[in-house]
Amino acid sequence: MSINSNEFQSESETQPTLQDEEHVIKIENLFGGYDQRKPFIHNLNLKVKKGEIYSLLGPSAAGKTTLLKLILGLLIKMKGKISIFGEEPSLSLGPKIGYMPQDLSLYEQGTAQQVLRFFATLNGVDKAKTNSRIKTLMEFLQLPKTGRSMSQLSGGQRRRVSLAIALLHEPDLLILDEPTVGVDPLLRQKIWGLMRSLTKKGVTVIITTHYIEEAIDGDAVGFIRNGTIIEEGKPYDLMKKHKCNTLEDTFLALCKKKDKGILVREQSENEDANELVPELEDPQSVSEKEILQKDKESSDSSTTDFSDQERSKDLISEYEKKNKDSKNKKKRKMKLRLDPKKIWAITKIKYQVFIAYKIILLFSIALPTLLVLASSVAFGKSPHSLNFAIITEDEGLVAPEMLSQIPLLKPNDGPLNLGDEFAKELKTRNKNPSSILQVKTEYKTIGSAREAIEKGDLWGVLYIPKHFTFGLFLRFYACSKNHTIIEWSIGDLYMDMSNAEIGLTIVEEIDNTFVAVGDRLLQNRKNQLQLPYNIEKPIYGKLHPKYKDFVTPGIMIMVGFSFPMFLGSIGMVREAMLGVTSRIWATGTGRFEVVLGTVTAITLLLLLQLAVLFPSVIYGFKVPMEGNIFYVLLDIFSLGLFGQSLGALIGFLATHEFQAMIYAFLLFFINYSLAGSVWPALAQPQWLYKITQFLPTSRAVLISRSVMSKGWGFKHQQVWFSFVIVFLWLIIFVLLTGIFTKTTIKPKTPWFWEKWFQMGKKKKKKKKFDNQLINQPIN
Repeated sequence: MSINSNEFQSESETQPTLQDEEHVIKIENLFGGYDQRKPFIHNLNLKVKKGEIYSLLGPSAAGKTTLLKLILGLLIKMKGKISIFGEEPSLSLGPKIGYMPQDLSLYEQGTAQQVLRFFATLNGVDKAKTNSRIKTLMEFLQLPKTGRSMSQLSGGQRRRVSLAIALLHEPDLLILDEPTVGVDPLLRQKIWGLMRSLTKKGVTVIITTHYIEEAIDGDAVGFIRNGTIIEEGKPYDLMKKHKCNTLEDTFLALCKKKDKGILVREQSENEDANELVPELEDPQSVSEKEILQKDKESSDSSTTDFSDQERSKDLISEYEKKNKDSKNKKKRKMKLRLDPKKIWAITKIKYQVFIAYKIILLFSIALPTLLVLASSVAFGKSPHSLNFAIITEDEGLVAPEMLSQIPLLKPNDGPLNLGDEFAKELKTRNKNPSSILQVKTEYKTIGSAREAIEKGDLWGVLYIPKHFTFGLFLRFYACSKNHTIIEWSIGDLYMDMSNAEIGLTIVEEIDNTFVAVGDRLLQNRKNQLQLPYNIEKPIYGKLHPKYKDFVTPGIMIMVGFSFPMFLGSIGMVREAMLGVTSRIWATGTGRFEVVLGTVTAITLLLLLQLAVLFPSVIYGFKVPMEGNIFYVLLDIFSLGLFGQSLGALIGFLATHEFQAMIYAFLLFFINYSLAGSVWPALAQPQWLYKITQFLPTSRAVLISRSVMSKGWGFKHQQVWFSFVIVFLWLIIFVLLTGIFTKTTIKPKTPWFWEKWFQMGKKKKKKKKFDNQLINQPIN
């Protein structure tokens, strides 16, 4: 297929002359890397003219990719000058640069067309032009036109999609990192033909490659080794200069000479000043295997020759001084760019990721409902089937003169035995297998019942003494104050209180049984056993509330908060590890555009979750809803957005998925414990309660409970003030996420003890060198 240059460059653009000496990229004395203590790029100089193909050649770990990131502005330099189009490296130059990273750095979900449209939008290509460009590039790069997702394409096809992204917006500068790896030889030739066609239109190309001989078709070549350019120039001029037939032989010869030069300097420093330096060995006598071994050793240690190491040490102190001075200078203003098209493009691509995993998507939508269902089934119901024993030795009340004191009882009714009446009532109230207590009567002594409690067979035992009825009668009707009579009228309750909720439930059941016995015996004189106050109809809630009604709003809030946080944090880290995030930054997309696009995508998922959750909770679980459901929806929705912004911040700060999971779990359990979701927040210590009342989760739980149980709305201060706190937290964390998002990588700064150790080591080395000079014999 012939390459039509009009397809890749508009006809209205003027064609510059190839003799133009304007440098698109100019680098002088550049130092850079990921750690201040070990600069990976050492004193590098490079010039790339407009409209030329510059091939950057070197072995693995030579610094090619690091150099490209410095040029793009993805990595901050340590020292030196970099000029691109006459400006400092900046991500704002993204639309003028087409970048293809060494890794694929692509979304695996969605088709090739969808991924291309996504990056076309980020690079500002209009919709009409996007379709024609995608069609042309897919035909040229032989990409499949079917609807297969990216994960179903081969590695070579995905690499071609990555190349198409770099070419899509017709940039002025192409930076291609290993574009022809795994590509068919014929297609590789066509790609080089395409690059040659583009350079004729003024496009500049920097390409790194492992295929050294293909670089002979470029206009200039730079050999990079151990983070520095050892020589650059036109391919044929370099081969002629070093009397080699191929570029590979030229590179090998340069490496040998470089290594021999290092060897001479190291020997000269260890020998006496009057000793002669031995003659150099013929570079051709050094084997290729030795050269490759030297490359490996030098790349592993990330160091160059002795002079470069000394420059690196000077650089660290200079870089630290520069950082101190920069504190007093005016900081660079962060430009707030918000392009609705880019935000919507990020939203769509994120949503495509969700849709690609259909089972996970369905589970995610149903997850809040399933969790609330599980909590409704597990929480809030009274314990049941609790083994409980009752032992009664009560002889009852047999004296006729005493029975006559009770108007409702007659002598012919038989003896009164409150112990038996109590045991009978307790069995009647708990006759079903699902009742609270399972009353056991086989225990005849307190000792045997206590042993059963110790073994875990019983939760408790009630012992009713011999004179229980008689003593109780004398206390109530004779108003006896005798200590012995009072002891007769009191039974003993032995309990296993290791589970507070079960223990309190049993005690409450015993109290209710005693009241029921009194009501039955006294009939119309119930008020004799009544408390000295009346419990009227509650102003809010029910007379006998269910714990489920209390805990459900808190569970809904925590689910609405935690799920977006986990999803956002892991998704962000995953994209960063795949290299997608860096590629998005390289297009010039702003950090707030990425954050808002991500939040918008999660917003759509939140709406689907709420659409499933609320009908299930209100109608399926029959949770009371006294107020306007809109307030509860707004409450959970706003807290979900807060959780998503918090997750995005975690994702940008974490370096891998496990770290993000640890951070997310930590924040979840802190909020789960302090928000009052499953236990009243008023039970907390006073100082802690005052702090937790300003947590967004605490306020969100308060809103939902106030609306669902009390029917409150915005007229009540607690509701609108809680909404203000939640929205303030949301705005703060969206801003923090945008501010702390790492669009560029800063070289790692050593800790203060590392600096101290390094200074001590440098002083010790200088002292040793001075001693050697003093002890040096004079000839």
